[in-house]
Amino acid sequence: MYSTDLQFAEIPPGTCLVPCMESNLVAKAFTVRVTKPFKISKYLITRGQWREFMGEYSFSSMPLIKSDDQLCPATGIGRSEVDLFLKKISKVYGKTFSLPTCAQWLLACSGGTRNPAYWATSDHEIANEERTAQFVPVIRESWRGEERDRHRTVRKIGQYPTNPFGLYDMVGIASHWVQDRYDMSDNAPYPDIGSYPPAGAQVDDYYHDKGNCGVVCGCGYGSRVYDYMNLANHVLRPAHGPGDIDGSFRIIVE
Repeated sequence: MYSTDLQFAEIPPGTCLVPCMESNLVAKAFTVRVTKPFKISKYLITRGQWREFMGEYSFSSMPLIKSDDQLCPATGIGRSEVDLFLKKISKVYGKTFSLPTCAQWLLACSGGTRNPAYWATSDHEIANEERTAQFVPVIRESWRGEERDRHRTVRKIGQYPTNPFGLYDMVGIASHWVQDRYDMSDNAPYPDIGSYPPAGAQVDDYYHDKGNCGVVCGCGYGSRVYDYMNLANHVLRPAHGPGDIDGSFRIIVE
């Protein structure tokens, strides 16, 4: 998937549940209504696409990232670098490209379902390693030592089935940068509790834009089945920058 192969899927308006990271409890969650349709890339941005626009980048310089195939996602990219990439391709194509907000990402990830995962209707189904491994990469509980490390590597995009919206790899092979920001300096929960809607509230197009750090969503390539059950692991994790080893991204176009 090089730049000329950018493909987008249109996501209709809908709602998603955002949990409170202070407690990781769904009981403290609020509902966000995404009020407008948006177009999001079907695939994560690949290393080939990144190099085409930004030049050489040593994606394999960090531990556990063994593969450097051009069709692997561009991982370990810092948020400031992602912003430069977005500015560059926006100028080249004469269109506005950006990261999805957390709410847009959540809606896109859900595939329009209310299930705990887009491939499973219950945590019991997610816990079935054989079944879940048909849809996302799974580190098996029985694997130890070298066998586990051998499987903890970035995979090529598009090797697993899409979700109901036609999007590949929303969870599993890399976590995703989103537009939202986080203030790491005061160790506040994300979102900042001062701007956090009340539990059970519904808000339109929620977007947390204050803070000095970026936020990533989703499970990365080292995930076990219980990671896919934990809503917080799908959703919001503050990240200082390139230190989030499997951080990648997909884009939306206006």
